Amino acid sequence: METPSSPRRTRETAPLGLILVNVALLVAIVATGVLLVSRTLAERRLSDADLMSTKAASQEYARTGTTASELRLASAYQLAGEYTAATREYQAVLSRDTNNTEAHYNLAVLDELTGNVTAAREEYRATLKIEPTHLLAAQRLAALLIGSGEWAEVERVIRPVLSTHGDLADLHYMLGLSFEKRGQRAKAAAEYRTALKYVPQYDDARAGLARMK
Repeated sequence: METPSSPRRTRETAPLGLILVNVALLVAIVATGVLLVSRTLAERRLSDADLMSTKAASQEYARTGTTASELRLASAYQLAGEYTAATREYQAVLSRDTNNTEAHYNLAVLDELTGNVTAAREEYRATLKIEPTHLLAAQRLAALLIGSGEWAEVERVIRPVLSTHGDLADLHYMLGLSFEKRGQRAKAAAEYRTALKYVPQYDDARAGLARMK
């Protein structure tokens, strides 16, 4: 398996929190700091907590009408599994503020959750165009690019983020894989070694380094 098999040490970025890199995991992060745990798209009954969160957020937005409250409402819908409603609110935010990275990023996550990978890639790119060092968008987009074998693009996405998150093993692993797939073995080995420096038990990086010998 070429994509990271498990999340490595990852710092929080801004108020968005932590996301798993593996593209198979369905994870959504919202700016309120809530981590939405991975889950399938199977229909489920909304819990009382979900309903209360959505209701409270809706009331707050009706009362204040602020962008922050609308983002919290979108987050509540996202947490409750109401993806259409969440998408509507994020798009409404972008209709007024085209540079809102939170809305772009979470739209990308929702697109990925619902299987619209092409749209997800575009929203991740939109996020990174505004904020090139947005860790979560870079990780998610790089994972999608690895899945489609766009190795040079992986490097272009990862490079800016390394300037601010250079101690994250996953980033070095993905960059190493990008070099390996383009025949740049010495550079690949160096990145795999760096990944192992930060996470010595990183089996995928260790296997990658072994391939370079």
